Amino acid sequence: MKKKITSYKNSSDNYEIDIIDTIILLWNEKIKIIIITFFSFLIVSSYNYQLQTKFEISLPIKPSSDLELLRLEYIYLNVDNEEQGQINKIIFDKFIKKVMDYDELMLSEKNKYQVTLRLIWDNADEAKNILENTLMLALNNLEKSIFAELEKILLLKKKQIQIKDLEKIEFLLEQRSFAKEFDIVENKYASKLFKLDSLSNTNELLVPYYLRGYRVIDKEIDVLKNRKHPAFEFLKKEIAFLKESEINWVDYDINLLNTKQFKDGKLDLLISTLFGLFIAIFYVICERPLKIRSLKKN
Repeated sequence: MKKKITSYKNSSDNYEIDIIDTIILLWNEKIKIIIITFFSFLIVSSYNYQLQTKFEISLPIKPSSDLELLRLEYIYLNVDNEEQGQINKIIFDKFIKKVMDYDELMLSEKNKYQVTLRLIWDNADEAKNILENTLMLALNNLEKSIFAELEKILLLKKKQIQIKDLEKIEFLLEQRSFAKEFDIVENKYASKLFKLDSLSNTNELLVPYYLRGYRVIDKEIDVLKNRKHPAFEFLKKEIAFLKESEINWVDYDINLLNTKQFKDGKLDLLISTLFGLFIAIFYVICERPLKIRSLKKN
């Protein structure tokens, strides 16, 4: 047991001697280590210097608070059942989709009420012009698409109602022919009969429609044929008014543009210097045994 303990102590002493020898070696070769580390620093610095400078510009964008959008919301509520919700958020989402059609732009979403558009370019002034022109083009396209969509939906909605009117006229013409056949000009009891009929929960008429008399039916046909649909005319005028208005579709201030300068592919100087230091120490430690072997051979 005593021999084993002594052996362990000797091993520990040798380990401590090796550490001390290594420290002494590193101190003696400090000039070499400093030179290797310094050259490593110079190489990385030279590499970083030759890299092309790039600029990242960013701009926060939010939904608009323009009161004119309330007019637009009213139109949407009357012509488009699918576009329901906060109109400024709906417009904001449409705008972002338009902007993201441009591959150069990147999107950083902070929350549903604000996003940040980013663009990386070689020249800061060019990047600002590109972003500004892209936003203007997207806004123009957005405005055109919104009004074109509204006008199309409004026209389709009007045609649907006109088709219903034509179907009703066709039905009334059939009923008129029955009333004419039975020579029912006017029925003084019709109002009471149809009042009872309207209380029914069924879709079918309990009282034949022709019992109203062909005079009343002729009047209904005339009204339907000459209907002007004033609600649609009003909505059409509202759309035309908004077209001529200056609407702030989304909120952003080009003066809040943020610019960052960086080197693309830049190496970290501290990490690179530490790596150079590690290589220098490794070289110095490995160099000594190689020298000893060389001397023994000679």
